[in-house]
Amino acid sequence: MIDPSLEAQLDGILEYARFLPGKKKHPLEILVLRGHLLIEREVRALVLAKFKREKAFDLGRLFTSDVARLAEAIYGDAIPDHTWEDFKQLNIIRNSLAHNLVDDTLAPRIRKFVARFKERDPKTFKFVKETVPEQLAYCIAHLHHEFLHYRYIK
Repeated sequence: MIDPSLEAQLDGILEYARFLPGKKKHPLEILVLRGHLLIEREVRALVLAKFKREKAFDLGRLFTSDVARLAEAIYGDAIPDHTWEDFKQLNIIRNSLAHNLVDDTLAPRIRKFVARFKERDPKTFKFVKETVPEQLAYCIAHLHHEFLHYRYIK
C-alpha cells in the first residue's frame, strides 16, 4: 500500500507531465501560463486544506497574489521563504505575459527567476540544458513539486 501523500504527489507529477509533456517543445508563454496554473492550484489547495468550512469563503474571488499571501500567513515557516518568493516572482512573470503585448522587463525577470534556482542548487542545475525555455521548465517543475510536497504539512 502506497502512502496517500506520496500517491498524491505522484498524481500531481503525472498531471504536470500531462499538461506539459517533456518531449514536446513548448513556447515560453505556454510553459509559464500552464505551469503557473498548476502551481496556483496547489497553493489554493494549501489554503483550502486549512479551512473548516470551504463553502463559507470563495477563494476564486481572490487574485493569485492574495491567495499566496494568505497561504504564506497560514503556513509561515513550514514552507521556506524562497518557495514563497519563487512563486511571487513566477506570478509577476505570468502577469507580464498575460497582460502585456510587449514588456521589456520580462527577459530580465526570467533570468533572475532561473538564477534563484541555479544559486540554490548548482549541482543539480548543471544537468539542465542551457536554453531559457528548458531552464524555465525545470524551475517551474521544481516549484510545482515543492508545493505538491507541502500540501501534506499538518
